[in-house]
Amino acid sequence: MSYPLFFLDFAVVGDNVYFSNGERNGLYKADITTGEASLITTFNDMDEMQFVIHSDVVKFGHQILFFPCFGKSITVYDIATGKIQNVLVCEKDRNVKQLGSVFCTPQLYKNCVYLVGESIGELIRINLKDFSVKSYDLRSRLSKLRSLSDKLYFKHSICRNDNKIYAISETSDFIMEFDIESEKVSFHNIDCNGLNFRTMDYNEGFLWATTEHNNMVKINVNNYECEIFQIGEEYSPDYYNLSVLNEKNIWLFPRYGKNITIYNMQKNNLSYFHLDEITKCNEEDYNFIFSKREENTIYIMAGNRYLYVIRNNIIIKRVKIHLSVVEEKKYLAREVGRILNNSIRSEDKDYLSLDNYLNYILYFGG
Repeated sequence: MSYPLFFLDFAVVGDNVYFSNGERNGLYKADITTGEASLITTFNDMDEMQFVIHSDVVKFGHQILFFPCFGKSITVYDIATGKIQNVLVCEKDRNVKQLGSVFCTPQLYKNCVYLVGESIGELIRINLKDFSVKSYDLRSRLSKLRSLSDKLYFKHSICRNDNKIYAISETSDFIMEFDIESEKVSFHNIDCNGLNFRTMDYNEGFLWATTEHNNMVKINVNNYECEIFQIGEEYSPDYYNLSVLNEKNIWLFPRYGKNITIYNMQKNNLSYFHLDEITKCNEEDYNFIFSKREENTIYIMAGNRYLYVIRNNIIIKRVKIHLSVVEEKKYLAREVGRILNNSIRSEDKDYLSLDNYLNYILYFGG
C-alpha cells in the first residue's frame, strides 16, 4: 500500500525532487525514478494538517525557497546543511486578502528573487545572500487605476525578460512593468475587450496571454497594443489554466480536458499532445495541477497524481510520487500520538479521519 502525494511546484536536484506536500504539512524529498517520497521535516509555523501551504518553489544554489499561499514568510531549506529558516517578507500587521496566493510567480534575477504581491499590493525584493528585504509599496498607485474593493491586485501568472518583470492586473485592464536595474515601476493601460487573462509568457518583444474565453492575446511591450485571436472553443468552460514556454512554443494545459495544446508563435499554428490516460483522483481536481520547465525538460503534475517528464515531445518518465508503507506508518503514528496527547475537541477539529483510523488499524492493529 502507498499513499499518493501532490504539490503545486517543486525543485529538481539531480534525480530527486523537493516539494511542500499539498495535503498535509511536510517538506518531502522524492526519488523521481521510483516515485518514493520521504519526509524531511514539517514547517514549524503551520498547523500539521494545513492544506496547500506553498504555491511556488525556487532553487538558488544549495537552497530551496518555498513561497506561501497565505502566509507572510518564505521558508528556506538548505540542502547541504539541512537547516530550515523562515524569512518574513511582509509586515506582520499587513492584511492579506484570502482570495488567492500572497505572491505571484517568483522571479529570480542574479542574487535576488522578486515577488509581486498578488494580494498585498507590494513588490518585494529579497537578497538571497543575506536575506535582506526591500519593499516597494504599490497600493497608492494601484488605487488610482481602479477600484480595489475585495479583489486581488494581480494575476498569479507573471513573467520576466532579462531585467523587466511584467504583471497583469486582476481586472486585466493594465500591465505593470518593473525595471529591476532602475527600480522604476510603470503602469500601462491595455484594451483587450474586457477579456479575463489566465496565463502569461514573454517571447521576443511580446507578451502572450490566454483568457477565460480561450483567446490568445499578443501584447507588444513597446506600445502595449493588443492583437486577439481564438485558439479554442470560445464559450467552453474548459479554458487554459496553465502554460509553459518551450523555445518557440507555448504549451497550454486545460482545466478539465486531456489534450495539451501547443501553440507555435512563429508559424501561428496549433498542434496537440495527447494524454488520454489522465483521470482525476477527486471530482473537484483539475486534470492538470501544475506545469514547469527546467532547461529542455517539461514537468507536468496531472490530476491522476502522476508526474510526467517530457523531453522533445516524448514522455520519458511517468511516475506517481507516493509515500512508502514505512513512511505512511510513521505519519499515522505521529497523527495518532498527536490526537491521544490532546483532548478531543470537535470545535478545534482535533480528530482522526475515518480513512486514517482504518489505515491505523490495518498497519498497527495486528
